[in-house]
Amino acid sequence: MNSHNKRIRFIYLSFVTSYIVLLISSLTLSEKLSSVYNDRIIKTFLGISGNDLIIGNYREVKTAYDRTLALQFHEMDIFSPEHKLIYRVSKDVSTADSMFERTTNYDLTNGGYVVFKWSNILEYLVALGIWMLLLLIGLLFLRRNLNALKKGYENELILNRAELFQSIAVQVSHDIRSPLGALEMISSSNKEIPKDLLLIIRNSVNRIRDIANDLVESKKKPFADISEFNLASNSVELENTHFAPLIGSIIDEKRVKYQISKQIKFDFVQEVNSGDLLGKVNPVDLKRVLSNLLDNAVEALKNKSGNVSVSLGVSPRDNANIEIIVKDNGSGIPAIILPKLFEKGATFGKQDGSGLGLFHAKQAIEAMRGTLTLSSIEGDGTLVTISLPRFEIEDHIVHEIKLKPQSHLIIVDDDKLMHEAWKMKLKGISALKISHFYSPREFMNYMRTNFGEQDNSLFLIDFEFKNDEVDGIELIRSFGIHNQSYLVTGRSGDRLVIEECKKQGIKLIPKTEIANISFKFEQ
Repeated sequence: MNSHNKRIRFIYLSFVTSYIVLLISSLTLSEKLSSVYNDRIIKTFLGISGNDLIIGNYREVKTAYDRTLALQFHEMDIFSPEHKLIYRVSKDVSTADSMFERTTNYDLTNGGYVVFKWSNILEYLVALGIWMLLLLIGLLFLRRNLNALKKGYENELILNRAELFQSIAVQVSHDIRSPLGALEMISSSNKEIPKDLLLIIRNSVNRIRDIANDLVESKKKPFADISEFNLASNSVELENTHFAPLIGSIIDEKRVKYQISKQIKFDFVQEVNSGDLLGKVNPVDLKRVLSNLLDNAVEALKNKSGNVSVSLGVSPRDNANIEIIVKDNGSGIPAIILPKLFEKGATFGKQDGSGLGLFHAKQAIEAMRGTLTLSSIEGDGTLVTISLPRFEIEDHIVHEIKLKPQSHLIIVDDDKLMHEAWKMKLKGISALKISHFYSPREFMNYMRTNFGEQDNSLFLIDFEFKNDEVDGIELIRSFGIHNQSYLVTGRSGDRLVIEECKKQGIKLIPKTEIANISFKFEQ
């Protein structure tokens, strides 16, 4: 038994290590190839325009730049020997491009030099997409290796353990399809990456990472018998989670995945104040369940068009429970087949179905002390109802910010995308002064200089800063601005954050609810 376990552990660790190395190598190679290619076309450009650059014939320089470099580079700066900018050719770039900006310098014979700037985001997306495809292929080979090991087991316990790892590999292969589909669609586009799609990429990569982590954690937990092992939530503790942003992120992912291949309308219907609904769940498993249910709903729309809706609200039968309802207007399921769909291996209407989706969905929801029910009318559609215990919290989350005329709104966040989100939200509010700070140190320097001038100020402050030990609550406390501050965080469901905010009298805004925040001017 020990030799088999060691061999399985070795194969798994080798698999994980090799794909981490492969990811790093892919990104490094992408960077290197991009640099080599750019160096080649820059030298071609300099060979054409070298004399024009020296004598200052910038009209010819611009013509040569447009012909050879404009597609790959977004800026070219020409400097004198005294480091003074003489001439610039540039175009507007997105926030995503600026985050992945690269530069290179080339000296001129007159002592001056030229600086070229470009973005590597497209090369990184292509490398990431290829890595994901190789990862999926690797999982298939991993499953084959586990099947081969199973043949050498000498007793029933070892056989069951081999089947467990096979099941995990199949589960990962099954779950990885949705985020992979979103990434493949985005990486295949040659257009500039909009900010909303960049957020989808982040969510998809995070989901894939969560699935891989779930695989690792499931492997760590010891068990004596296969009947004691529950794939859903086996070793992940339940967390206080806001349902609205979790569901919204999955729906956004599906909209991107199916926007080209199918004419599907996805609706997210929320009851009033459903953004405050909180439950103690395993967010990784709940995302997985909802992803599979939405994929099933789309597959039921065989004509490639139709409606899929997800509703969120308090159960009409019991105020202590939350209901998530997934509904489609597809072909429906025959009544004789309906009761069998929660059995392992059971599937309906899918040629390549593994029969794992609903089986594991029911397991996962029950592990969260909830229920999952299925109802359908053949020819009229299917309705899946998830009921989960509600976690009651006091009214600490705000949906409205009250402003005074000539208020000064100060935003502190180290994520440029969040600043862009606030700019879009505040667009059109003219009677408002807005200041943006991108680090705690920058904000603290400002406050030390202008502390006595903040009577009309309101502060929107992030909770976590990547490169700083100080957090948003500490910033608010250090300047005594509790009554004027809002903590803007993705951890608004974290009990420790909630309790500290209640203790300090600080109001909370979930980052995912920024779009729903309203502003009201007081007289």
